[in-house]
Amino acid sequence: LRDKLIRYGGNRLAATAAYNAGPSRVDRWLEEQGVEAFDLFVERIPYRETRDYVQAVLAYRVIYAALAQGGDTSNISLLSAGEQAVRYDNTLLAK
Repeated sequence: LRDKLIRYGGNRLAATAAYNAGPSRVDRWLEEQGVEAFDLFVERIPYRETRDYVQAVLAYRVIYAALAQGGDTSNISLLSAGEQAVRYDNTLLAK
């Protein structure tokens, strides 16, 4: 997973998808169907298993963070600011 995070500049969505489906597939998706928004990237993952896996990882991150804070979710974000702001296209690929 660490290698995937490095490959995708710390972006957990792309790294998690690559962990499940393989980096060559994620690279191809970023090249072929690049989008601006993270939610469109996730929804366009062509493999249901990988799409569900990415969604589950994001959801569990919020759950575990809330548990660590005594159930308080007021300051927990699903995505980092960088993950929300980046284009999900070939510019995400590490140069």
